Amino acid sequence: MPAKTESPPILLFKRVSTFELVLRIGEGTIDEPGDLGSIYKPTLEKDYHAIGFYVQESGSSPSGSIVTLSVQNDNQVQPLLKNPIDYSLTYVSPPRNRLSNPPTTRTHAFWAPTPPAGYVALGMVATNEKWNNELDVPPDKPLPTEVMCLRQDKAEQDSKPDQYFSRDMRGNPFKMFRIRGTQAMYSEGNSKPVSAYYPKNLRES
Repeated sequence: MPAKTESPPILLFKRVSTFELVLRIGEGTIDEPGDLGSIYKPTLEKDYHAIGFYVQESGSSPSGSIVTLSVQNDNQVQPLLKNPIDYSLTYVSPPRNRLSNPPTTRTHAFWAPTPPAGYVALGMVATNEKWNNELDVPPDKPLPTEVMCLRQDKAEQDSKPDQYFSRDMRGNPFKMFRIRGTQAMYSEGNSKPVSAYYPKNLRES
């Protein structure tokens, strides 16, 4: 009698359109920035995981959706999803060591997840924290549990994400993108660009 074979892992996706506001982007102060753009954290359904945050141009309510991921029959040795091992700061406003008038008590920061070996990040996250930018201390990093990274053999590189909008925050410019298919945020700011990826062979549950 042939040995029973285990079912292969299946990557599932679900689009969600409910969010929690993280920060607003504008030309005013960090504490009262205005309404040129907003970044949101997706509200997750049971067993689903975020891959990044969602960005909406203007201060209006979110009008789109973002992909979240889950796995059936996961491989326990090489799971399809893993949390990042770290984050790299890709943009911060106001910049570190720059005096601001009036003094800034909060910071907007964009972060690229650092995936484990053999995995890729599928989006970025943002933080909006109390912070003294006049000190040479970086903002606090997000928690590793904010997002999941995808096993690299299940991903494709998005060589040219769609540019969504660009802003110059008081001489501190950045570009904001949405990654193909998933609509996860991807930003290029005051650091070198990082690679953008999206899942292949998505199956909706």
